[in-house]
Amino acid sequence: MTDFKDILIKYMEELDCSSKELADSSGLSAATISRYRSGERIPDVESDNLKQLIYGIVKLAQKRNLSSINDITVHSDFLRFLPDISADFSILQANLNTLFTMLSINTSEFARFLNYDASYISRIKSGERQPADPELFLVNTALFVTKRYTKKNRSFYISEFI
Repeated sequence: MTDFKDILIKYMEELDCSSKELADSSGLSAATISRYRSGERIPDVESDNLKQLIYGIVKLAQKRNLSSINDITVHSDFLRFLPDISADFSILQANLNTLFTMLSINTSEFARFLNYDASYISRIKSGERQPADPELFLVNTALFVTKRYTKKNRSFYISEFI
């Protein structure tokens, strides 16, 4: 199954460029490019990061005389793999904050379980960021809650919330 990172990698291979070179060309940090390549994150549909990434790819294509790579083709290739989840994200954010409050979830503990930086989780909770893969994020959140509250030393009853 093809996704955003696969399209980015395809362009980087076609351009024969490194992450650093794309970072320099786009103005994005090498860490941001790395996160996009690994699939850890994807840019928002209308974000400056997406615009900068497209600009960087097109700029490198022009340097290499690859006229088939232009802003329209790159933008449309990426758009096919960028969900417009802004409306759904506000619900995810609200539910996540409710979950954290009702279950007294510690952000650091949650972040360790998901293998994310705690500041990234805080940004999701505040609405500054969206998970790259919301479905996977929700599945892992459910796993965290399930594992945390099914230990024998905890007394937790789902019926309290139904």
